[in-house]
Amino acid sequence: MKKMDYNFVFFGNPKASVSVLESMRTEGMSPSLVVSGQDMPKGRGMRMYPSDVKAWAMANKISHIEPSGFNDPVFVSHVLSKKWNFFLVAAYGKILPKSILEAPEKGAINVHFSLLPKHRGATPLESSILSGDKETGVSIILMDEQMDHGPVLAQEKYVMPDPLLSAGKLGDEIGKIAGKLLLKTLPDFLSGKIKPDPQDDTRATYCGKFDKKAAEIDLRGDQISNWRKIKAFEDTLKPHFYAEKNDKRLRVIIKDADFISGRLIIKRVVPESGKEISFEEFKKQFTNFS
Repeated sequence: MKKMDYNFVFFGNPKASVSVLESMRTEGMSPSLVVSGQDMPKGRGMRMYPSDVKAWAMANKISHIEPSGFNDPVFVSHVLSKKWNFFLVAAYGKILPKSILEAPEKGAINVHFSLLPKHRGATPLESSILSGDKETGVSIILMDEQMDHGPVLAQEKYVMPDPLLSAGKLGDEIGKIAGKLLLKTLPDFLSGKIKPDPQDDTRATYCGKFDKKAAEIDLRGDQISNWRKIKAFEDTLKPHFYAEKNDKRLRVIIKDADFISGRLIIKRVVPESGKEISFEEFKKQFTNFS
């Protein structure tokens, strides 16, 4: 494919955003500038780590900034003081105000990891898994001031695989699809060949951020629901249940599980303050699972 020399800024953070970028890069299209969140502490040592998107930009020698906000002088000088064809946003995690949406020549384009208007919001991948959706996909929209509300430029479906992918792996797969779809969609949109199609707001559903409580598993509960929770949160919130040992209630993280013939099979776990062990060994040591 002939290299497309668009002058655009990419806004994003997680690994799913990297899948979009990498899919585009392999076909000769990369942003002139990347905007991502600031480095965050992780792990027991609380070392500072860059977002996945920043790490990608560094590896590919693409200019990048991590502003503290939209009024940050770094953001103003690198983004608002220059001319751009468009902005491309994929899981950035912040709502862009009207003044920023209108800054580039052709506006701001959003890559959303669901078939809008379903699952508007911050967690479309996890929500698709938890809802038991048979299919999901990607939507490319022209952004407006409302969350995931703008008119649609293109969509592509993705059939949920069996066995289920984790939310992280699902994001990787849909991100690859999104990158290829952007390569087909952007030239037609920028040349005026695509008419943005308004979403049907009466069909909209919404998904918010999840806390650790959302990843708690009730081992006596519905097994398919528990399996979906494990796949939705295994990359982030650490699916877990509780058990007792020596009259202490301890959190137990599920490290490996499967779903076979309608049954949830837990294979390996990590008890609180302990080492990873098989679930069979765990059952010999702990009581009162919940």
